[in-house]
Amino acid sequence: MANPKPPYYAEITYDIDNETERALAPIDPEGEPRTWGADAKLGVVGKPLPRVDGLLRTTGRAKYTADIQLPGMLYGEIVMSPFPRARGVRVDAASARKVPGVIDVMTPESTGNDNKFGGGGASLFTDSPNFVGEYLAAVLAESSEAAREGRRAIMASLEADEILPHVVDVEDAAKSDAPRLGRESNEREGRPSDRGDAERGFGEADVTVDLEMRTAVETHACLETHGSVAAWEGESLTVHDSTQSVYGVRDGVAESLGVPQENVRVIKNFMGGGFGSKLGLDRYTVIAALFAKKHGKPVKIFLDRRQEFLNTGHRPSSIQRLRAGAKKDGTLTALELVSRGPAGSQCSRQITSLYACPNVRVRHTDVSVNMGPPRPQRAPGDPQGSAGLEPLLDKLAGALGMDPLDLRRKNFAETNPSNGQPYSTNPLLECYERGAQAIGWHRRRATPGSDPGPVKRGLGMGAQIWNSGGAPNWRAECVVRPDGSVHVRIGTQDIGTGTRTILCQVAAEELGVPLERVSITLGDTNAPYGGGSGGSVTAPSSLPAVHAAAFDAREKLVALAAPLLGAKPEDVELRGGRVVPKGSSEGGLALGEIVTRANVESVVGAGTRTFHPDYRGTSVVSFGAQFAEVEVDTETGFVRVLKVVAAHDCGRAVNPMLAASQIEGGVIQGVCFALYSERIADRALGDFVNTNFHDYRLALVPDIPEIVPILVGPPDPIVNSVGAKGLGEPPVIPTAGAIVNAVHNATGAWCTDLPLTPDRVLRALGRV
Repeated sequence: MANPKPPYYAEITYDIDNETERALAPIDPEGEPRTWGADAKLGVVGKPLPRVDGLLRTTGRAKYTADIQLPGMLYGEIVMSPFPRARGVRVDAASARKVPGVIDVMTPESTGNDNKFGGGGASLFTDSPNFVGEYLAAVLAESSEAAREGRRAIMASLEADEILPHVVDVEDAAKSDAPRLGRESNEREGRPSDRGDAERGFGEADVTVDLEMRTAVETHACLETHGSVAAWEGESLTVHDSTQSVYGVRDGVAESLGVPQENVRVIKNFMGGGFGSKLGLDRYTVIAALFAKKHGKPVKIFLDRRQEFLNTGHRPSSIQRLRAGAKKDGTLTALELVSRGPAGSQCSRQITSLYACPNVRVRHTDVSVNMGPPRPQRAPGDPQGSAGLEPLLDKLAGALGMDPLDLRRKNFAETNPSNGQPYSTNPLLECYERGAQAIGWHRRRATPGSDPGPVKRGLGMGAQIWNSGGAPNWRAECVVRPDGSVHVRIGTQDIGTGTRTILCQVAAEELGVPLERVSITLGDTNAPYGGGSGGSVTAPSSLPAVHAAAFDAREKLVALAAPLLGAKPEDVELRGGRVVPKGSSEGGLALGEIVTRANVESVVGAGTRTFHPDYRGTSVVSFGAQFAEVEVDTETGFVRVLKVVAAHDCGRAVNPMLAASQIEGGVIQGVCFALYSERIADRALGDFVNTNFHDYRLALVPDIPEIVPILVGPPDPIVNSVGAKGLGEPPVIPTAGAIVNAVHNATGAWCTDLPLTPDRVLRALGRV
């Protein structure tokens, strides 16, 4: 049997989407499974097996939240502000009630004390919007068509007591004549971040370079828009939600409605994209629950595409001014980042953590604008920061007459520059070597822009670091049934990355059964606790919880089987899906036989994600390096990415095929960030002009380069018992910087205003 003694606890700090969290976490309790080291002989884990839900997805039988249809369901629509800034907006509810099929209209006045969202004093609706897209009201109807007509009727009749001046551009907001958005200045200095003495470091440098990088506002562009279905049964509420955090939504709904958490169940089976925008509770969920409670019927609310672009967050823009100093041999002496942008645009992790540099200075200014709040977007802050830092390193290499790869090797950090801690593993040099070999780095032009003719090719690279240790206290159950099948239960969610499959692989491995004999329930708060799927925490947090639960079930099966075999527990073992005498490969009892003969309904193992004793004094991070080859037409300014080699450290890849898929998806999003995606504002109207998939540019199939994923690194012995690090965020981080460096190598010009649209490239080339 598993050791019943409770674990001892310690405070663990971990990172989720650029926010440091602290929690009490269990530390390495006795009775936990042995860590699978590099020498572990595994039969299911580590194999590129097809997704367990692949058939459901490819046949269209996978049920997404948008597919939920319940008997008697009503439909809601959100009325969003067309004003970027106004006071005293009046909603004419009567105009909507005249529409056939409209049942109810919810406004700040009608909700009264229920006009609250979460526990921070926020409101569901406002009559004083501060950006286009802020919630003004909601309409409920018998059909989605009637609800939309009711929304249009209200939109056509909206009036405001006062239309206030607005500003949507960061640089406009800093001007002396800009409207003040709630305080004396639109700019607020962030907390400075320093290591060493930057001025002294620049004074010691033989060479210094500087660079300005600008990145645009980027939206998440989820295929499935944000939405919920809410249904009450007595005092119990069930919410189907397109979310990355079923427990986060449960807790937020309970707080907003003032009901016990145990009265709220949140379910998410399949989801069509989130990328950070669906990590928490949204107002439409609370509105759907209030409508459903009032009218005694299920209510469905989904945002349309324009509303999705306006209200569900974005990756904020950034203006970065960077400086680097180095000795003649390439040793970095100082790095500096001065950045400005809307709230959430802080982008300093890469410059403070990736390279060995004794002196680093970071200054950031948040700028208030009327464009809605940002939200975490896959590796929040880091694609922007990498897009500035990596070209800065290449520019420094050029000034030193060094190969950019050699400069990065020279400044490889043996320990974490931010805190001096050792790394659990650090295969960055291997990422460099394998990536450079795969791209053919020796082909790189020593003289940028020396390719003959107007169409030029170039090679560039970039590196990354990311916190990949996961989060504490995730729990799982592993149920062995009388028929010998295994069922895993965990309250995390699969957001499209293959979490279902890798969790089933771990359970199958520990219990010695074929993968097809393992099923799973996740995305449901009726299962044991699992946190939000953001910050690359899902795999490193859920895998060890399932491993521990399967191990606990294994120990219980052995204890039950031993007397049935006339032996002591220490004289038998589970091997090949059977409990057999030690040293024997024949006889014994299959798992289902043990459950049946023990006369129990099932054997249930329980497990919690725990931490290695050395975790607190170790930096558990992942590294990666990407190499890009581009083709630039210097007459049209068109940039085409031909190939990206992406070498990334993920510890043990539980399923290499799914890990490679993660890398491919991240690279594609990185290409979008570098070349295509930009939310464009109309400064005069304070609105956004490309709030649809026709005008908002994403990479199409012909735009996607050849992508070569390379999985690097041994299993990490400290991150968890499986040895697996998180891989969600890292692949998107270095892509843009590598592309900018490749464009420079091709043309000799520094194109540092992202995305690299043809007009911007031509401007950098001096052609316009």
